[in-house]
Amino acid sequence: MKKTLLILTTLCIGYFCIAASSKNISIYTVETEAETIMDQLYENKNVETYKFIIDNAIEDGCINITYYIDNEVVKNYLNVLTFQEKTSYFFVGTTSKCLILRPDENHKSFHNGKIDVSTIDEGFVSALQNVKYIREEKTMIRTDDLIIQFENGYNNHNYRIDIKYSMGIA
Repeated sequence: MKKTLLILTTLCIGYFCIAASSKNISIYTVETEAETIMDQLYENKNVETYKFIIDNAIEDGCINITYYIDNEVVKNYLNVLTFQEKTSYFFVGTTSKCLILRPDENHKSFHNGKIDVSTIDEGFVSALQNVKYIREEKTMIRTDDLIIQFENGYNNHNYRIDIKYSMGIA
């Protein structure tokens, strides 16, 4: 009888420990949640993730991505993401060769969300490895304000990727 009671007590304590720990696993910080979302989307554990919250975007505000070699525009993606509501957020993720943009559910349109930058030029792979600027201020965002910038040198050329906020559909 004592053995049965001891086994039953051990099983109950074990069950409560497992139940308590499983509840903690489902609670994420913003950073962990962002990394988990990107990992689930791309099944890649080497994803750098940045979450940007836009508190005061206007309707039809959008995100543009521009690629530069030696300060000359090589490729320009306009209106990659168009916002619908004033408060919104989106994720920028990078792998060794891809630039990834993912919005929340409050957006009007979204395209070109995953770009293999090596198809534009191999130097942009190098640029993705170095974040030069990340917008951290909470002041009102204006058209052509830089959100995040990647920049690096490769084969004696300067490669830069700018992700900017713009107002209205261009």
